Amino acid sequence: MLCQQLQTLLYRARLQGFLFFCALIAINLWSPAVAVGQYQLVGVCPAACGIKIHITSATLTEANDGMLVNVEWTLEQTAPEIKLKNLTVFARVKLGIDKVENTVNVSSTARKVTFKLSRLLEFDFKDVEVLTTKVTAIADALPRIPVTNIASRKIVGEGRDSAVEVTWGDPGPLSCSANLFEVSVAATNEKGDRLIGNTTRLLSARTATEDVKGVLNKKGLHNPEATINVINNPIECVELQNFPPKQTPVGGGVGSLSSSNSKVTLTNLSLIKESPERVNATVKWEVAEPAGFKATGFALRLDVEDASGKISTSTLNFNGNQRSFEGGGIASPGNLRSVTATITATFKDNANTIVLTREDKKTQPFIVKQVVKPE
Repeated sequence: MLCQQLQTLLYRARLQGFLFFCALIAINLWSPAVAVGQYQLVGVCPAACGIKIHITSATLTEANDGMLVNVEWTLEQTAPEIKLKNLTVFARVKLGIDKVENTVNVSSTARKVTFKLSRLLEFDFKDVEVLTTKVTAIADALPRIPVTNIASRKIVGEGRDSAVEVTWGDPGPLSCSANLFEVSVAATNEKGDRLIGNTTRLLSARTATEDVKGVLNKKGLHNPEATINVINNPIECVELQNFPPKQTPVGGGVGSLSSSNSKVTLTNLSLIKESPERVNATVKWEVAEPAGFKATGFALRLDVEDASGKISTSTLNFNGNQRSFEGGGIASPGNLRSVTATITATFKDNANTIVLTREDKKTQPFIVKQVVKPE
């Protein structure tokens, strides 16, 4: 009998523990958008604000160090008082148990963007299972709207229990993102100190009673004050859509269709002997910049190979306007075999959302020209 009672108590304890655990999960998962008397901090998308986003297409383009994702969308807006600040575009590709994602910011007028998805381990189009895209339109909250038809302000309660009660009428037409009333009250204690208090109320409320912060005594408060404002939500409207993998082929390497003509070409690599111990390299290059793209930088690598096959490397970086280099100071020319120049150009589009790289290479056997100096 005692054993049965112990088993029953143990079972009840386990059951109570399980129910308590479930309650904790429910509390943590429940995250209301607005709690009474609190500001809503996250953006919402009220239907009345009239922002409608539709993602029309999302495709992938293979790149040498990842994938380019090309996203296009439409956006309709019917409330002229809502001023969009910017858009964010998110993309994620699912690769079996792995995923690769990225987010870019674009202007509020943009309706398409191309940006890169990359990771340390390379992947290509055949690895992609699902392409998820999200476009978010972001607008600042509208200014607060003052409520002018305040019906009464008065002190309620006595002594240390005194508070300020305020009532108001219909606030009139509200914006599409109106959220709460912000109520600020004030009153004076017997010492002449002005004490204040603040609270918020739902838009359906027409009265509020709020304590003030400070020292209260048996004479309580006098000279009640109150101001009321309608506060508006920040606005964030989101469109999320999954697409099956679709590839957009691009000729000429990384980039979009308009960027396939991006090119850098080494036009000259020559060696000039300045002294018995020093040889300088002269390197020149040209670039092709398609419409909407500009070369923003160059990396020049010089690989000097000696007679034993050992290679010494030096790298120089230049801005997008440079087209030549002279120098290098290559020492010990007597036992060198060749010099290889590799130029890597970086291109960016006008929106600064697509980054392309192009490369060209040229090798020069170690045959140098002697500088003829005037006597």
